[in-house]
Amino acid sequence: MGKRKKIEKQLAVYKKMQKGFLHILLIVLVCFGMVQMGELQEVQAARSDLMTLEGEKDVVVILTYDKEAPEVSITDPSGKVYAKESDFAAVQKGQGAVYYYLRNAPGGTWYIDYDKKSNSKLEVHVMPWYQEVEIRSFVMEAPKEERIRIQAEVTAEENIGYTYYIYAVTMNGEMVDGKKELKSGSGIANQKLETEVDISSLPDGENYRLQIDAVVTDTDETELTTSAVTGEGFSVKGHTAAGDGAKLRTVLDYTDSALEIDWTNAEESCDQWVIGVFQGKDTKEPVYAEQLDRDSKATTVSIDLDGEDLKVELSAMSNGKIVAKYDRMISLNPGVTVTIDTPEQTGSTTAEVSYDVGDKKVQAEIAVGEKSQKVQWEKNGTAAFEIADMETQEICVVYGWETGSFYRISRRISTDVVPPMLELYGVDENIRVKEKMLPLSGKTDSDATLKINGKEQKIGKDGTFQISLKLKKGENAITLTAADPLGNQTSRTILVQYQKEGTKGEKAPLPGDFWILGGTFVTTFLCALLMGIFGIVSGRKGGNIRKIFAVAKGFCVCGILGGMAGSGWYLYRYWKLTEKISGKNLTGVLKAAPVSDLTKVLEQRQECLRLLWIPAMAAAVFLLLFVLLIIGERAVRKAQETHREKAERKKAQREEQKQKKKEEKERYCPYCGAKNSAASKYCGKCGKLME
Repeated sequence: MGKRKKIEKQLAVYKKMQKGFLHILLIVLVCFGMVQMGELQEVQAARSDLMTLEGEKDVVVILTYDKEAPEVSITDPSGKVYAKESDFAAVQKGQGAVYYYLRNAPGGTWYIDYDKKSNSKLEVHVMPWYQEVEIRSFVMEAPKEERIRIQAEVTAEENIGYTYYIYAVTMNGEMVDGKKELKSGSGIANQKLETEVDISSLPDGENYRLQIDAVVTDTDETELTTSAVTGEGFSVKGHTAAGDGAKLRTVLDYTDSALEIDWTNAEESCDQWVIGVFQGKDTKEPVYAEQLDRDSKATTVSIDLDGEDLKVELSAMSNGKIVAKYDRMISLNPGVTVTIDTPEQTGSTTAEVSYDVGDKKVQAEIAVGEKSQKVQWEKNGTAAFEIADMETQEICVVYGWETGSFYRISRRISTDVVPPMLELYGVDENIRVKEKMLPLSGKTDSDATLKINGKEQKIGKDGTFQISLKLKKGENAITLTAADPLGNQTSRTILVQYQKEGTKGEKAPLPGDFWILGGTFVTTFLCALLMGIFGIVSGRKGGNIRKIFAVAKGFCVCGILGGMAGSGWYLYRYWKLTEKISGKNLTGVLKAAPVSDLTKVLEQRQECLRLLWIPAMAAAVFLLLFVLLIIGERAVRKAQETHREKAERKKAQREEQKQKKKEEKERYCPYCGAKNSAASKYCGKCGKLME
């Protein structure tokens, strides 16, 4: 029983769910039907916003359909209904479209009511409607006294106003390829226009025609233009003076694909200049045209060098008239060839320009930086000139053979005369070896080419190399040369003495060592000789002290001479090393010595300077000692003279005392001079009184 009740309950729930689902399905079907009926009603009779205008305007309503023309009515903002064709300014019917024209439609929101009928697709578009004019006729009379009388008939649906412009034009077939405005004014459509134009400002030319443009401006400032050209033409002569072609200077630059035009020498008084450059046979449409003020005297034009020859026209304009005209024909391939042969990167300080001028006499000017030289070329040849090293300079060649017409080529050239480095590891320039195979290792520039005795050798990507050379008995001269792509070279030569009994790596004595050794012995011998001479001279003069001073001074002189000799030798070595790497600039230094030797030479020069001071200071000390010895010798000599004077005075005093004592023992007669005893008062000879 329990199971049965449970099943009955499940069936009851299922039935309720089934009824709910059916009710929902019924509601959906009813709603769908209502929607379809609403759409059908909307299709049968629909209204929508058509447009909103800010102000009064001419518009056209375009209605497109796919089966049959629908029924349409349009309501303006005031409620006025446009339903009949007579309500519109015009109605046009086409294949699948109807055009409803509204003139002076008032501003505000417009509505459209329509019946689609059987159409499945209906589209509405609104566009501005511009009134156009038509030029029914445009004729001219023959020119008379620089004026031409014209007649034109301009028509429109209404008598609307228009603006007209009258031009003098030139034609290329049916196309206008040049025009100049002659007159402008205004007119009314559907009224005959008669006027005349002044052609005195036109340059000389054939087959001119007149063109009129009628322009209608709508309320939204949109302009509609209609044009017409006269069937007759006319010519103008005697208006333009031919300018002196020599006053026009043109330079065709092959490097920059440019044409420089200069009319500095033109003296015409004008308001403006008009330039036209034509290429090829088309002389109507310029590849370049420009109007410049009267103070302008030059301009530059980009040119297609692969095109045809050029024609330059320069016109001087005054009060709208051409008062002078200059012409110049320029050939892109004149049969003259000039080429700068030197590449942009070079290791030479000489640049070359080759030329082939045929039977012409060409005047050329070659400029290198701020320097220039003028030459004349005939037939063919090569011109060479110097350029600065380690600099980037522009080489410019301007040449020509006709007055005012020139051509130019140029190139920026960088010179690099620095030779590549060349280093050898563990090998001197003069060695003796006992092995038959000599290993050489070193380094050069990675882009250099290494040759040993003329044979090219392989080097690594970083410029390093390791080579074994087979030696012959005796002396072997090995020359290594490194050359960069620009032709700069560095060479080193080593002398190798191959002897089996020799010692590997033993240095061969340099000639300079013998001179140093010989100079030392000669200097020592001379010093000893001088010391001996001083000793002999001083010994002859007497005195041990003088001998001591003489020997000491001789020693000082020897020291001074030795120091001066040593300093002189190092100074000489310093000068020779300086000469080895000397030059006016870095280039000269690099030319005088390989890059790999610079550090070594500079170190040797520094060592010479350091050692130079040792003998120099020794010579200075000996010189000071020599001076002190001279001063001391003079002091000793003065003391000796003082002592000698004192001794002589004492000796004189002793002699005087002896004389006095002697005189005290003997007495001489003052009359006859006879000697008497000290106690005698009368002379024993003459008997006179001696007192």
